[in-house]
Amino acid sequence: MLYKREKVITVKEDNPDKLIVEGYLKDDYHHIICNLIVDFPSFEIKNAEIKFLSVPMQICNEAAKCEGNLKGLQVKPGFLSKIRRAVGGSNGCIHLMELVYDMGQVAFQSSRKIINRTISNQEIEEKSREFMKGKCIAFKEG
Repeated sequence: MLYKREKVITVKEDNPDKLIVEGYLKDDYHHIICNLIVDFPSFEIKNAEIKFLSVPMQICNEAAKCEGNLKGLQVKPGFLSKIRRAVGGSNGCIHLMELVYDMGQVAFQSSRKIINRTISNQEIEEKSREFMKGKCIAFKEG
């Protein structure tokens, strides 16, 4: 094996209106841990904690200072461009950006389990179609 990268994301329900999203990315050069507190149902990031346990260069640790930039962002259309500005670019880390993006997507996907408790499958499909329209084959326009 030449190279291996692991990315694991879990979502826990702290209470009916708060999700705890925990993620890590680990490869031959990086070990990044990120924890997000996400409001439900607004999907607003209320808090973020970032730790770099292993990095290829010492300067990479500076990217953890971007964690405050995540507060207030919402997982909704346009999330990727917002996290690029928040934790990417010349003061951030592309690997952290990828991890946070995936964490937002997983938080949104996991919410279906919460929603299933309160609305019908038809309503879930309608809401999913609205959010995912044009983004995958299951919700193709037309």
